[in-house]
Amino acid sequence: MEKTIKINLRRPFFLFSMFLVIFLISNHNIEGMFVNPEREEGGNHGFIKKETIEKADLICIGKLKEIIMEKGNVVLSHTTYPKKINQDTIQIELYSEYPELRQKITIKGDWCIAKILVDEIIKGTTSEREIKIRYFFPLTDPYAAYLDIFTPNLSYLLFLKKETQGLYSLIRHSNSFIEFGLPPIPSNLSEIKDQKEKIKAVLLQALEKGDRRSKDGILYTLSQLDINSEELISAYKELTKKAKPEIKDIVISKRISLGDTSALEDIVALSISDAYSEIEFSYVKFGMIKFAEPKYIPIFLKLLDSKNSSLKEGAIIALSEIKDKSVIPYFIKMLDDKDSSVRYRAVFGLAKVTGKYDEWAPSVALFEKDEKQYIQRWQKWWEEEGQMKYKLPSN
Repeated sequence: MEKTIKINLRRPFFLFSMFLVIFLISNHNIEGMFVNPEREEGGNHGFIKKETIEKADLICIGKLKEIIMEKGNVVLSHTTYPKKINQDTIQIELYSEYPELRQKITIKGDWCIAKILVDEIIKGTTSEREIKIRYFFPLTDPYAAYLDIFTPNLSYLLFLKKETQGLYSLIRHSNSFIEFGLPPIPSNLSEIKDQKEKIKAVLLQALEKGDRRSKDGILYTLSQLDINSEELISAYKELTKKAKPEIKDIVISKRISLGDTSALEDIVALSISDAYSEIEFSYVKFGMIKFAEPKYIPIFLKLLDSKNSSLKEGAIIALSEIKDKSVIPYFIKMLDDKDSSVRYRAVFGLAKVTGKYDEWAPSVALFEKDEKQYIQRWQKWWEEEGQMKYKLPSN
């Protein structure tokens, strides 16, 4: 006889977000065992909340050995689907403010077991090198997705709820683990006593090694560890020295968000380095606006001479927000920059600082369609009016 698991789902008709009301059945942690199949391809989000850390009976680092069907013991992968998919069902009730739209959906799926080889324990204890994680995976449309939420050859930082000896469940669906492309275990981890410090060391190690897979989740999780901002800034400063370029980008932007003004010094250093001239610093580019204050104008003007176009863009964005008219001649000079994105930022920056919008401040699409007319319009304005008030820099 099949057992039926009922989950109530409330969803307003016009909203995408859905809230699961999950009932405990058969003494199992159903919330953690039901896996959200709408996980983006390319890695687990890994946004671990403070409550998840506190509720976990076992926090460990491990690798996937295999995934099997609980009934039938069939080994699974995303290329192998079982013939029988209705060993269990989940009934979801969809609620709407409109009674005629309310409906019930029965999802067929199976209970799966992920076998994990434990490399390091951070919280809790287990006498076994191999543990099992039990979860329910829906297999029918519109919820069909990869069966293997875990991927072979990757390391995981897992936050687990104990069910029985050697058997665990996920606490918060897919956001109960962080997926690493590189082994993240620091050599001195055994010397660290505090569990939060251990988690911090593991996450910083992963960033230092250039693990892009879960960088956003890692930084979010670090913010959940009750580490004071000064300590975090200090850790991020050290990481800035060691990290790969794409990781430097997000780490420096995090320092900016924490109010670390010394991050500007590192940005200036990056701006004059040939090694970073082709790197897209997308996080830093938009993060610099946090320091859009008159006292930082000299630093942003330095960045206009950057060898890196994205850092030039970021400087123009910040200067545009300050709206100090002394930067107008510098923006005029940027109209001749070799990079089209920098030229666009200069055009839009001139519009913001002068207050001239409409045909003076095109959208990106309009600018790309005919950038010459917008650049020439501002150059003509400079020749006929602007240069009488401002002096173009000689260099």
